[in-house]
Amino acid sequence: KEKQHALALQEADRRKDDFLATLAHELRNPLTPVVTSIELLNRRDCPLDVAERAKQTIARQVAHLGRLVDDLLDLSRIKQNNIQLRRQRID
Repeated sequence: KEKQHALALQEADRRKDDFLATLAHELRNPLTPVVTSIELLNRRDCPLDVAERAKQTIARQVAHLGRLVDDLLDLSRIKQNNIQLRRQRID
């Protein structure tokens, strides 16, 4: 029984590590276009149309990051029983 408990703990630890690696990847992905857009905006010769697209890219990626962080906060609230889930069918 003790060996089973140790194996279960190892598996939980491995799953946590997998989750954190996936999370880091998902958080890093939106940062690349943000950094690139900021570099474009910092150029003196940045055309207005390029600057506008860069601003839109930043806004879109920051919104994506915000949704990811909100999802993480929701997971934390669920784990701590600070949120109640209501299950219902939707179209």
